[in-house]
Amino acid sequence: MAESYIVQTPENVAISYDLAGIGSRFIAAALDSCIQLALIILILMAMGVVGSLGASSRLLRDLTTTDPGRLAIWVIALFLVVIFLLLWGYYAAFEMAWNGQTPGKRLMRLRVLRDSGYPIGPIDTLIRNLVRLVDFLPMAYGLGVTVMLVDKRSRRLGDLAAGTIVVKERRALRATDLLPAESFAVEPISAEPAEAVTHVDRLTPADYSLLREYLLRRERLAPAPRTALARELAGALAARLDAAPPSDGVTADAFLMAVAAAYRARHRPPGQEAG
Repeated sequence: MAESYIVQTPENVAISYDLAGIGSRFIAAALDSCIQLALIILILMAMGVVGSLGASSRLLRDLTTTDPGRLAIWVIALFLVVIFLLLWGYYAAFEMAWNGQTPGKRLMRLRVLRDSGYPIGPIDTLIRNLVRLVDFLPMAYGLGVTVMLVDKRSRRLGDLAAGTIVVKERRALRATDLLPAESFAVEPISAEPAEAVTHVDRLTPADYSLLREYLLRRERLAPAPRTALARELAGALAARLDAAPPSDGVTADAFLMAVAAAYRARHRPPGQEAG
């Protein structure tokens, strides 16, 4: 079963997503079910409190004067509406409000996306959650789990109907990732990077800005596009620095890290020490 899903954008950029497996989705669903159960208990308790009030008791007696079964019918109907809203509307409402997440998915760092990589829309949410009633059959998402085991993207029937996938959220960019001086570790692999950084004064602020953007975003790129971009950028900078271009993707990444560190060291404000 595939663990990643790659989307090719119109700009010919490959974006890789980590697909959520059955285990993480089961835990997220279990957390949501606990929240739903707690809400149902609270509603039943509230109904019991209201029913015990004197004014409510007189009203209920009036409703049942001519037909004793009328009250029971209304109570059952109200309870069924509440259950439906909690079991179906809960997921739809949260996924629309939280951009593809429910409380359980948020705790498990999962998100629903369209299979094109775009955020899920209201229609997609309604479709996948209407079909949830079928996925639940015969009980405890038996049919949905069976379909997920067969589908290579771990999709249930609701996902297939709505054209959606569930992915794992990656670590968000931290403020420490944006520090100007020692953000990136540098591990010289050969003598070439050391020679290249001696001419770092030839780099322009625009060169460094492009280099910095790559280093900050490289973890979000698929392996093949990342390697190609690193080699292309390293080749361009090596030509400006009169250095031999790196021979492969790994060396290119180390070369770019070394150039970035050397540039920051050269442009460090006076009096600011490294470390």
